Amino acid sequence: MELWRRFRGLQPGEAVILLADFAINTGFFMLVPYISVHVTKSLGLTATIAGTVLAVRMLVQQLVQVFAGPAGDLYGYKRVLVTGLLIRAVGFASFALMGDVTGLMLSAALSGVGGALFGAAERAAYAALNPGPQQASRFALLYTAQSIGTTVGPLIGSFLLDWDFRVLSVVAGTVYLPIVLLVVLYLPNLTSGRERPAPTRAVADILNSVFTVARNRTFVTYCLISAGFWALSGQINISLSLYGAHATGTQTAVKYLLWTSAGLVILFQYKLQAWLEHRLKPSTQWVLGSAIAGLSFLLLIPFPGMFGLEACVVLMTFGGMLLRPVDFTMVTGMAPRDSLASYYGLSAIAVAIGGSAGQFLGGRLLDLAWATNRIWLPWVTFAVIGLLAALGMWRFGDRGQKGIEANGK
Repeated sequence: MELWRRFRGLQPGEAVILLADFAINTGFFMLVPYISVHVTKSLGLTATIAGTVLAVRMLVQQLVQVFAGPAGDLYGYKRVLVTGLLIRAVGFASFALMGDVTGLMLSAALSGVGGALFGAAERAAYAALNPGPQQASRFALLYTAQSIGTTVGPLIGSFLLDWDFRVLSVVAGTVYLPIVLLVVLYLPNLTSGRERPAPTRAVADILNSVFTVARNRTFVTYCLISAGFWALSGQINISLSLYGAHATGTQTAVKYLLWTSAGLVILFQYKLQAWLEHRLKPSTQWVLGSAIAGLSFLLLIPFPGMFGLEACVVLMTFGGMLLRPVDFTMVTGMAPRDSLASYYGLSAIAVAIGGSAGQFLGGRLLDLAWATNRIWLPWVTFAVIGLLAALGMWRFGDRGQKGIEANGK
C-alpha cells in the first residue's frame, strides 16, 4: 500500500508526528461527536447547550493557541507538545465526572487548553521537518493520518458509549498517554532558533511575538476569511450529527457520517493533492474548496434523510480535501522561519471565530428549525457562509503568495 510505503520511508520525527496526529484524532473523535448526543439524550439538555459546550472547547483552544504558538517558538516545540498532550488527557477523562452545565464547561475548557498547546507546536515541528516545494503533499499525508484516527475513533466511541459514557471519557483521555512517551523518545528537540527568554521576560516576549504577527495585515486578513470555512468544517460534530440522530432515531448515524468523511480522505487525499500540486494555485484551490463545502449543505433540502446527509458529507469532505492542505502551506509560507509556531498560533483565531460560532450556530439553528418547522434554515445559512468565504478568498487572490515571496520562500 502506497501510504504504508511512504510512512516507512519517513524519518523518525516525521513518523512520530503522524502517529501523534492519528492518536489525537482517535481520542478526539472517540469522544467529541458523542458529547452532543450525551448532553441532549442522557442529561436531557438542549441542543443549544450541547453546541455551547463544544463551542467553549473550541474557543478556549484557539484563543489560548495564540499564546501557545509563541511559547513553542521560544521554548521548543517538543516541550510544549508534551505538556498539551498531558493536559488534553486529563480534560477528556474529567468528562466522566461532570453531570451539570458548569462541570461540562470546565472539562471542555481544560480539553481546549491541552489542544492549544500541542496544536501549533505539532504543526510547526512538522513544517520544520518538511521544508521545500512538496510541503502541501506532506501536509496531505498528515491530514490522511488524522483521518485514519477519525475512522477508528467513532468505532471505539460508539461501542464504549453503549457501555457507559464515563468509561468512554476515561479511555479517550488515556489514548494520549502512549504518544507522550513516543514524542519524548523520538521527536528531535526542534526549535525556531530564537534565544530562550529569561523567566522574568517570558510573558513579555510571548506577547511581543503575538503583536508582531498581528501587525502582518495580509496574514490577519487571510485568517479572517478562513473563519468562514472553519464554521462549516465542525458541523459534522454538531448540526449534522444531531440532525442524523433525529432523522434516524439512533446514535449510529454519527459514526456513519464520520466514517464516510474519513474514508474518502484516506483513499483520495494524498493522491488528489499530488495531482493538484502543479495544476492549481493555492488560492484557487482554497476558493473551490470553500464553495463546494458550502453548497454541500443545500443537498439536505431536497434530500432530508440519511441519503442527503451522506451526500452532504461526501461533497463537504471533497471541499475540505481541496482546501486543508493549501491552508497549511499558505500559513507556513507567510511565516518567517523563526516564527512558525507563532503564525500557526495566531491562525487559530480563524478557527476560534469561525469554529466556535459554527458550533453555537449549529445547535441554535437546529433548535429554531425544529421549533418553527423551517428545517432549511441551518443549511441555507451554512451555504451562504461557505460562498462568502470563497468570495473573500477570491478577492484576496495572490496577496498570500506575495507574503511568501517576501519571506524568501
